[in-house]
Formats: sequence, C-alpha cells, structure tokens
Amino acid sequence: MQNDSSDSNTITFATPDQERAFFDDLLNNGIKPHASTLAPIISTGGIAVVVHDAAPPAVTFALSLGWDGITPVFAMSGSARQRFIETMERIGDHVTARWLRGWRHGRIFVVTGGGTLLVNHDKDGYSLEQGSIGRAMA
Repeated sequence: MQNDSSDSNTITFATPDQERAFFDDLLNNGIKPHASTLAPIISTGGIAVVVHDAAPPAVTFALSLGWDGITPVFAMSGSARQRFIETMERIGDHVTARWLRGWRHGRIFVVTGGGTLLVNHDKDGYSLEQGSIGRAMA
C-alpha cells in the first residue's frame, strides 16, 4: 500500500503489483486448493463461502453467515443468504443483493482481510462480479 503521509486520515492505494500479489495469493492459497469442496456447491447454483486470511471484523461477519471458525469453505445457507440480501438492500448495496439473489453456477463469496469479494467462476476462469470492484482476477 502507498501512504505518503503519517496522517491517519490518509487514503492508501495498492500498487498494481500489490493488487496482483493479493489476487494471486487469494487464488493460489484461498480458492484453488479447495476446488473439490467448492465444486459441488457452485455447480448446483449454491453460493460457496471461502474464508481466507480474514481479520477480526471479517471473522465476525463470516461467523454470522454460518462459518464454524475452522473450515475454509462452506455453503451459504438459504436463511443466511436471505438475511444478507435484506441487509444489502437496506444499505443500498444493489450489486451484492443482485448477486446473492440471482441463480447461476460459479458464485464464491470470499471473506478475506477486513472485507469481502464477489467472485464468479466459469469456463474462462475466475473474475470479480461486475460493478462490485470491476477487476478481473485471472
């Protein structure tokens, strides 16, 4: 991250190399090693949740989605999904609400660092949900 000031109100930005390293780590250590667990969830239209190097606030959020605190991959339950949709609609995050509501193969909800990512998997590989961040992963 770049930070040109010691001021705590300064916004920091990842360099392209840092961004690439982050996504490479996520794919190679957080997603791909769990392909056999992910496949039956995402191939039937379910939403898989991957917890990878999550910071405490993100851990709390993952637990609220049904994470057991140990297993790196689990299927988001219908009730957790509905609660999450309602929360996203209430705060105005229509991209996440739409992604959660829709039915399609290949959805992976990633809890990592202090936040989350909407990841899609298809025949061409992995990508971030359009409008959520707008960057392809690999």
